[in-house]
Amino acid sequence: MATLESLVGQNPVVIFSKSSCCICHSIKQLICSFGANPIIYKLNEHPDGQQIERELGRRSSLPAVFIGQELVGSAREVTSLHVRGQLAQKLIDAGAIWEDISSISVPNVGPDSFCKLSGLSANTAKSQLVVPHLMDFLQLGDFSLFSF
Repeated sequence: MATLESLVGQNPVVIFSKSSCCICHSIKQLICSFGANPIIYKLNEHPDGQQIERELGRRSSLPAVFIGQELVGSAREVTSLHVRGQLAQKLIDAGAIWEDISSISVPNVGPDSFCKLSGLSANTAKSQLVVPHLMDFLQLGDFSLFSF
């Protein structure tokens, strides 16, 4: 049986997700936009997925992101690191990317870039309430900042 520690210890960036989770996909795309190549474990497809999810359940919701064998947290924590400009440095420190932080071009956080990262149209994102969930992660709550 695979243990959480053995799966996390093998790579600089590991994401535990489910195949049906659009937020998990968006967080993966965000991390990949820096040039990192995270290992993704889809718990609904992994033979030990239920056991791993129980282990994670005590520490984080999905997606559960580990950078440098350290639990960063879920989408909220990863997005927060990105907004504060700390995600790239964390990836560099973990050896996930080797570029100078000043040369990295990262997407802006907002509904338009979220839609591009997730592959959803703005209308689909609004109708599925994906954008409001993103705003919950950012804890802004004021949708007048963005236009569609």
